[in-house]
Amino acid sequence: AVDKELKAVRNQLLKMGYEVIDPEENVAADAYIYSAKINGGFNNLVKANNDGCLIINADINSMDKILYTLSNRIYTPLF
Repeated sequence: AVDKELKAVRNQLLKMGYEVIDPEENVAADAYIYSAKINGGFNNLVKANNDGCLIINADINSMDKILYTLSNRIYTPLF
């Protein structure tokens, strides 16, 4: 799931063949990419799949880092 306001991230992921959904959809997501600058935080209503949901802040991660995180399902701690 990618915040609607992150158009460049959404478009890049779509071009690379990723399925991109809106966080407001009631669909399980493997990852949630958000912007705290735009939304003031992430939407805690995002539905996760059985393996959990990666939470990625687009404000502090480059597109390369986002892609690496998605493809390897790894991330750094939140705090």
